[in-house]
Order: sequence, then structure tokens, then C-alpha cells
Amino acid sequence: MDDFEKQIYNTYLIVSRSIINKPFKIRKDFTGFEKKREYLAVVKLAAFFKKHRHLNVKSFFEAPFFVYEEDYFGIDFFCTHKAVSTYTKYNDIFLVENPDSAAVGGKIKESIVFITNYCKTNNIKIRQYIMCKETGSQSYAFLGHLKDRKINVYVLFAFRDFESILNIIDVNIKKIFAPSLMKVDYLRTKMYSSVQMKKNVNLFKKFVDNQ
Repeated sequence: MDDFEKQIYNTYLIVSRSIINKPFKIRKDFTGFEKKREYLAVVKLAAFFKKHRHLNVKSFFEAPFFVYEEDYFGIDFFCTHKAVSTYTKYNDIFLVENPDSAAVGGKIKESIVFITNYCKTNNIKIRQYIMCKETGSQSYAFLGHLKDRKINVYVLFAFRDFESILNIIDVNIKKIFAPSLMKVDYLRTKMYSSVQMKKNVNLFKKFVDNQ
């Protein structure tokens, strides 16, 4: 059993317990695990995540708990087509329609960390992120980051030029990279009518504007 497989199983343990406020203990000793029923599911998931490297493993395991509001999903569930469609629903529907949820709050924090690290790596100021294009490409970097679920769409409202840049992006490009961008007016309304989301975005906006 390789390290990636161990990481997948422990991520499943952490998410499935912590998300329902239960204590958890990561597994350190995997001796004999290959003989357990769960091992086959772990092997399938490892192959799946290696093929689709843009997927966020933690979010993949989180998705059904929020979409279906149930307390338990065996690891076998995550090897099904329903798990994949649930991940899509989680990102495209739940995380858009519930801006004040704890899940979205966590995604905003993760988004800020990602953007900060991306800017450091590329030696640009954070306020320049929204205008940054990938090397050798005419596409704005944030589009790819949305598509790969590395950032949450609401965090982009912290950037002063977000909507003006969005207005010059071709409609078909928006559909391909992030369909949620097709309803930016709706997103803006959702954000400003929220409580915690609006607070988080405004705090990040002050930080961005001062960079």
C-alpha cells in the first residue's frame, strides 16, 4: 500500500468523522489492510484521483454530506458515478446557493491561501491576480483555477477589476471554464445579502486593495 493510498484513506476518515463533529484518529499502521474490504475501494479511488488530478480529494469526500445531509457514507460510495455527480452538484450548486454555510466559509479561506501562494510563486502582487494570465496563454489564470475547483467564485468579488474583466471574456469561454460566471448579478446579490460571506470577502478586499 503506497503513501497516496494511505493519504486517501486517512482523508476519508478525517472528513467522515469531523464533518459530523465526531473525534477521529488517523490510521498509522496499515499492516494487513490489503485484506480488508475497504482496500479495493482505496485502490480504485487512487487510480481515479491520479487520472483526474485537478480534483480536490477533501472536497470530494465532503460533497455528499452537504448535498444529501446524511451522516454516513461508506468509502465504497465514492467509487460510484453518483459520487462524481454529487461532487459537481456540491461545487456548482451547494457552494453557490449557500454562501453563509460553514462549507463555503472553509472554501473561502482555502481560496485566499491558494491565491496568496500563487501570487508569491509567480512574483506578483495579490491585487494583480485577477489580471494575471497563464504563461503562453491568453486565458486569465483565475478561469482555470475556478474550473479546477482551486478557488471559490465568491472570493473574486474581493478584486476591484473582477467584473470589468468578466465583461470582456467571451460567453463560450465562461461556459467552458465556470458556468457560474454566467450569473454574476445573481452571485453578487447572494453575496451582499449574506452575513459571514460578505464580511469575509470585504476583509479580503481591504487586504487586496492595500497590496
